Amino acid sequence: MIRISFPLKLQSLVLAIGFTLFSLPMEAQQKPVKKANTASNNGVDIYMAVNIYNQKSGNTTVGYWKNGVLTPISEENNNTAAVSLSVDGENIYTAGYFDNQAAYWKNDQLIQLTNKPDIGDAVSVASVGGHLYVAGKERKIRRYSTYNGGFIDMPTVWKDGTPTRLTNLTLETIGDHENRIAGVIAMTVDNNGDIYMVGNEPGPDATIHYWKNGQKVKELVDIPVSPVNMYIINGDFYVVGVLGRNGKAAYWKWSKGKTELITLTTADDSKADALAVSGNDVYVAGHEGGVGKYWKNGRPVTLAGGPLNFMGTYGLAVLGSDVYVTGPDVDGNTKCWKNGKEFIVLPGMSVAGIVVKKAKGRGYVPGTATVQHEMKTPSPAPAPPSAPTPSVKTAPPPAPAPSFTTPPPPTPAQLEKAAKAAAIKVEQANRYLAENKLKPGVITTASGLQYEILQPKPGIKPTLSDRVRYKVTRTNIVGNEVKGDVLVVGPVDLSMSSLVPGLAEGVKLMSPGARYRFTIPPPIGYDLNLLNQPADPDHPLGAVILVMEVELLAILKN
Repeated sequence: MIRISFPLKLQSLVLAIGFTLFSLPMEAQQKPVKKANTASNNGVDIYMAVNIYNQKSGNTTVGYWKNGVLTPISEENNNTAAVSLSVDGENIYTAGYFDNQAAYWKNDQLIQLTNKPDIGDAVSVASVGGHLYVAGKERKIRRYSTYNGGFIDMPTVWKDGTPTRLTNLTLETIGDHENRIAGVIAMTVDNNGDIYMVGNEPGPDATIHYWKNGQKVKELVDIPVSPVNMYIINGDFYVVGVLGRNGKAAYWKWSKGKTELITLTTADDSKADALAVSGNDVYVAGHEGGVGKYWKNGRPVTLAGGPLNFMGTYGLAVLGSDVYVTGPDVDGNTKCWKNGKEFIVLPGMSVAGIVVKKAKGRGYVPGTATVQHEMKTPSPAPAPPSAPTPSVKTAPPPAPAPSFTTPPPPTPAQLEKAAKAAAIKVEQANRYLAENKLKPGVITTASGLQYEILQPKPGIKPTLSDRVRYKVTRTNIVGNEVKGDVLVVGPVDLSMSSLVPGLAEGVKLMSPGARYRFTIPPPIGYDLNLLNQPADPDHPLGAVILVMEVELLAILKN
């Protein structure tokens, strides 16, 4: 799935990208939980990959939820998230990224697939026929002594830990300072071991490619739906998302050379987020005007509980005649609905994937409380066959309840040292901006905003009273170094007035179909996220530059 994420580090600069994790109030984190009652057999096992957000530290812990028991499987980290889930027998596989590295967890054991200084992420995992398949990307970064020299994303599939690249391009084949964004978006593996994937190559455009066993089958162009997620099911390719300027939930299907477009609603401001196929029935989850729904063969079912979070995405699983949908409510809780009725509430978590299976023993008992599993230190797992030994980290036991004692104030020497380090970063940021404005094609406005026109497009331009739909790739540069993950998000719909001033100024220059790169100085960008906040030595005021590559998709009604 794409997320805002997501594929991608999930940070909270909401004004810039419109994405936030769901946070658990600290008082709720400290409450003891009741033991779950598992005396009866409901006949269904429910698994969910979850991201648990710590509001105090800003970090995320990956975990999985099974039948009312929550098991944390990672350390807290601000560059960590679960993205996909697969269950095979007694083994639960959770894929995503840990500390900016593509990774998966087998039960509670971490296996990293990429290594520093490069970064990566995994977006899909499947266990089929005794083999484990993980798809995602590895980002190769060209680094110079004082600034980032560009990067290239390598769409990759790992089979039992052994990588296969889906492109022949390398850092050496692209120019200095070029950023080539790519990656696998969706993967499925059939019972014969054939691997089907869709995604982007790191070329100059954003063409969607369809691969089978690493070989390109087709370029998928002129897709009418702005994609939110993509799926390969029984060899057919589906795109779910938004249709048209005003936003209607829809999906598009490509099957054996034939295409089909299905519009799910006539209402504006609607979106389709997830899709599943069971037999001849097609299920889609999303929202209509902010009200959560799912559609079975085009017929809507409203999720009980009223309007939900507009920006939330939904997970979907179908077992027999039962339909399970996950998504956030307006209070920041994640819920699971069964056949449209509220079924499970998960406070302070976001759900990255859901799997529902028939239970061999006890299954989930509705109404049981979520409990945290007392984890045991796992024994190291053997390396996958015929694969290089992966990096393995042992998941720690659950952390004790956070302490809220006030730390001692910094000493004068510490304050002086921090001020000097911050001043160096500010000087580096100013030098970066001064050098960047001299590059060919860079235009600087009176506010200091720097922009490059990557793909011109004539037409109408938005005003501050409009809402816009766009895709964005964001990089944080602290001083002169890239910090954290590169965030790829979209499409997202936001009011122009809610964007940080530098981004709003830049988007006002664009017409739908255009693609620009904006280099946003701190005073009209990231600094606004630091106002009235405690000093952050890693992101000092005046030192954080936002580089945002934006593709404007549509101008919407306010």
